[in-house]
Formats: sequence, C-alpha cells, structure tokens
Amino acid sequence: MKRAMVVVALLVALALAVSVAGLAAQKGGGKAKPAKKSMLAGSKWQVDLTPPGKGAKAMPDTLTFEKGMFDSSACHAYGFGNGAYKAKKAKAGMDFTAATKSAKEGKMSWSGKTEGSKISGTMMWQKKKGRAQKFTFSGRKA
Repeated sequence: MKRAMVVVALLVALALAVSVAGLAAQKGGGKAKPAKKSMLAGSKWQVDLTPPGKGAKAMPDTLTFEKGMFDSSACHAYGFGNGAYKAKKAKAGMDFTAATKSAKEGKMSWSGKTEGSKISGTMMWQKKKGRAQKFTFSGRKA
C-alpha cells in the first residue's frame, strides 16, 4: 500500500511539473523572445555610454537592433549578450526598452528614444553583488 501511494505521489508531481513548464513556455518563460518587427529593426547606433559619477569618462558603444534583439557591443566584455527589446512609436520617433543578462555580472535594463538620426536614454546595471548603477547614453545612427 505504501509503495502504491509513493508511485501515485510521484506521478502527480511529474504531471504538475510538466503542466507548469508548459504554462511557462506559453507565457514567455525561459528564453527571451524577439520583439515584433519595428522601425528600429536592422538599425545600428554609435553612442557614448557614460557611467555615473562626476567627471566619469564616456565609452564608445554600438547599439544594434536586429532580428527582434537588442545588443550593446561595449557590454560583451562583461559577459552580456543580446536580449529582446520592445519598441513603440512616439511623437517624434520611437521609444524602446530592452533587457540583457550576464551570468557573472547581473542584469541591465535599457530605455531610450530615437528622434530622426539621434538616440538617447539610460541603462540601469544591477550587479549580482552591489548596488544598481545608472548610465546614460546618447549618439547617432551609424
């Protein structure tokens, strides 16, 4: 009797795990999904990415919006790859948000806007250990 109860409990647990995994996949759990085609699709932008702090030196960066994914070339050195972005039409251009992750260095949340050939915005870097840091960026279409 005990053995039958254990088998039933294991089957119920397995069924629940499969159901939860299926729901997560349907609701966008797991890997980031690319953004729908937007006016930013296929564009590259040369920007200066400025860390927080008075007198902080800006670093050159290339922001790329391709195949529904956002990428910051300057962040590759810290283990960050590309991530899905969302974009919507604004009065004078496009507004966008994006998120990228690094297994060792944490998460980055990007938000910005484009107006013609100009781009600007902020990036919040939440390190795995430590406080969040707010960077700014601005530049032009490459």
